[in-house]
Amino acid sequence: MEAIEFAQKLDPDVILMDIGLPGINGVEATRVIHQRKPEVRIIGLSMHEDPERLQSMRDAGATEYLSKRCSAAELIAAIRADRAKQFLMSACMRKPDKLQI
Repeated sequence: MEAIEFAQKLDPDVILMDIGLPGINGVEATRVIHQRKPEVRIIGLSMHEDPERLQSMRDAGATEYLSKRCSAAELIAAIRADRAKQFLMSACMRKPDKLQI
């Protein structure tokens, strides 16, 4: 619930959302924030790289989904691309043995 309250109070351009939040999960928090503030760009972060979780975050309104295995440089690039409203698939999510969109 804190994520939703902070999004309302702070009015950010981009949110990094851990999908494994305690209480209300990151998928549901993303859904609520996206409904209330559709202009906010939400990047989902997870240690899970399965297609179902990625799709859940996309359906909820996330604009990007990154693995927590990604480097700081990849995270920064994703934030910058997202702020510019560009889609940038993280390299760690593009590996042949990983999810591909």
